[in-house]
Amino acid sequence: MSSRFAALALVAGAVVFPSCSSTSTSVTAPTVAKCDVTLGNQPTSMFPATGGSGSLSVATTRDCSWSATADTSWIALSPASGQGEGSVAFTVAANPAPAARSAGITVSGERVTVSQAAAPCHFDLNRTRDGIDAAGGQLSVGVTTLNGCAWSASSAASWIAIRSGQSGNGNGTVVLSVAGNTGAQRSGTVTIAGQPYVVTQDAAAATPAPPSPTPPPTLPPSCSPSLSASAQSFAAAGGATTVNVSVQSGCAWSASSSAEWIAVSGSSGSGDGQVRLSVATNTNVATRTAIVTIAGLPFTVTQEGAAPPPPPPPPPQTVQVSGSISSLSGHCPSLSFSIGRKAIVTDVSTDFRGISCGELKNKVKVTVNGFEASGAPLHAVSVERQTNDD
Repeated sequence: MSSRFAALALVAGAVVFPSCSSTSTSVTAPTVAKCDVTLGNQPTSMFPATGGSGSLSVATTRDCSWSATADTSWIALSPASGQGEGSVAFTVAANPAPAARSAGITVSGERVTVSQAAAPCHFDLNRTRDGIDAAGGQLSVGVTTLNGCAWSASSAASWIAIRSGQSGNGNGTVVLSVAGNTGAQRSGTVTIAGQPYVVTQDAAAATPAPPSPTPPPTLPPSCSPSLSASAQSFAAAGGATTVNVSVQSGCAWSASSSAEWIAVSGSSGSGDGQVRLSVATNTNVATRTAIVTIAGLPFTVTQEGAAPPPPPPPPPQTVQVSGSISSLSGHCPSLSFSIGRKAIVTDVSTDFRGISCGELKNKVKVTVNGFEASGAPLHAVSVERQTNDD
């Protein structure tokens, strides 16, 4: 037999001997069914927020090509294509947001879901303590954290008030107002985002001893002075009062105060007279008492302390609400809408899951997780489409 009759033709994987009249060869490409891809070693658990890596085994016939893609930038693949059996290694980047996320890897039409845990909320203060002089004033403390991480601030000291920044979400600043100190050195603690911040305030400057007053003239026993009252109380706002002095004609007398917050008018006289006392406002929370000496007799002045500052408002509450969107308005990413009677707002920090911001429409069913302060709309941390949405 001639060598040309010894040639073989491959047709659909079978060997065919050609006829004596002609010689031909044809090859049929693998069918779609033959090139089906099966993925093994699929991830069965959620990756931690710090990221990680894994691999998928690819099973198919050796003459079938395949390609792999990830539908997110935080999953890297290597290699992205191959032929026959092989594997695809993938790397999951760290999650920078305090919300869980998921994405898919697709190999020639076969899709695998990769899930990753949320980044934990960690709060840092730009400093943990401060000193301030006895006069008091304002202090500012910076808070650093991830967008979506809520925090609050509260003071354990009545003399430290939170002027602004009682609560926040993400980075923020807390401004404190420190009252003046009239006593010894003191320290107070403000809790900001769960971290202690200590304020130490200097003691009040020592008050110089007043010059020795000129002793009032000693009235002879025959003068027998008397006062219209021996004491009076005042509110923290202060006020004034008049004390009548009764004494025999020709008997001289004087009046003086032991406290700088009590001013004396009509501080001397002879015979019957009057003394007017003016009491300044008390800005401290403690009650105070002083003695005014009138014609050698004590007149006691007591004044109430100022009211303490009101407590800080409660921190925002975590809320979840599900239902159909209504009254939608605004432009992405700043939207306003309602679910039932709950008003909701979104912003650049809102995480949209399974639905983009632009796909939000009235009557679309979603689940919203967020934070709600008293009297304010719910701030959406995440918006997720409900799987049973029509």
